[in-house]
Amino acid sequence: METIAKEYGLKVNKQKSNIIIFNMENKPENIGGISVGDRIKYLGIIVNDKRNCFQMQKEEMFRKARRLANMTYNVIEKSCSRMFIGKTYWKNVALPSILYGVNIINITKTDIKKLQRIENGVYRKILRAPMYAQEAVLRGEIGSSSVKNRIREGQWKYLRYVLVEGNDLVRRVGEEMIEKRQSRWVKDLLNELRATEGLSVSVRNETKESIKQRMREVDTREWKRQMNEKASLKIYRKWRQELGGQEEVYTNNQASEVLFRCRTNNMQLKDRNRHRQEETKCDMCEAENEDLRHFLLWCPAYAEERAKCVRLQQPYEEEEDDTIGKILFENEHTEQTKTTVHKFWTIREKRMKEKGK
Repeated sequence: METIAKEYGLKVNKQKSNIIIFNMENKPENIGGISVGDRIKYLGIIVNDKRNCFQMQKEEMFRKARRLANMTYNVIEKSCSRMFIGKTYWKNVALPSILYGVNIINITKTDIKKLQRIENGVYRKILRAPMYAQEAVLRGEIGSSSVKNRIREGQWKYLRYVLVEGNDLVRRVGEEMIEKRQSRWVKDLLNELRATEGLSVSVRNETKESIKQRMREVDTREWKRQMNEKASLKIYRKWRQELGGQEEVYTNNQASEVLFRCRTNNMQLKDRNRHRQEETKCDMCEAENEDLRHFLLWCPAYAEERAKCVRLQQPYEEEEDDTIGKILFENEHTEQTKTTVHKFWTIREKRMKEKGK
């Protein structure tokens, strides 16, 4: 290298150079006066000397994800709109930093699950959602792609760039990787895309925009499948057909938190005790089962407040689930709904406190 460099009038600066020897136990301290290290940082990516040359970069990615996730509370708690500011912070500030360089790294399913858990925790902070809130409702109300599809979209775009827009050398390397399937990165990506429901892989013929659109369709299908797997989301999946769009619905008050829990059937009512084989009787009226239907439509403890809401007047003309869906999801009455359900919950909390429960 030094000899060829001299032919072009160049000289190697040994003080600013490092050598990495991959997967070697007894390495020399230096070669030709250049120190041998265990890692280098190139274009912001850490490359280490182990067989998995991006292991340190992945560890740094998880550390950064946890650190930025923990900062979410401080960012949103005193903001004018926790939903808008929280989404902006996480999607436009945190994620680009966390996922920097991820397109060239082999990401395993375990890695994706770890990142998804961290992201779900951020969305719970934004929505003040309980720990048992389903991932589908977090994504539905925030309006978010899954971590897996976000990474796959980036990798697909990068592979397309290599094959279509890269120089001749890069293109030949990319074509050989696809043909021989010797790269785990390529194998995992193509297998994942081909295994995705309804998604045929055509790397060269897609544009960036078409890749984004196709992955958005995949995201929506997977989100709906997640909802279908949860019996508790029967009302939610009927009335929520698109991801996101709830920035103006959820403000910073407690009424927004109560509305979210009602919409997603995550109210802390006695009906949840059935999972532990415990008492489900309503403490307000002694009815056999205190579930969302009873809480919103029937419990006499809230009759006075219920009488103030036209849409809650009995008899109900539709099925109970449809009545609840219209009340909770029709946007033109959102503010009145938030006020009503919050008053219901305030009455319940006061009564429970008086009973010492």
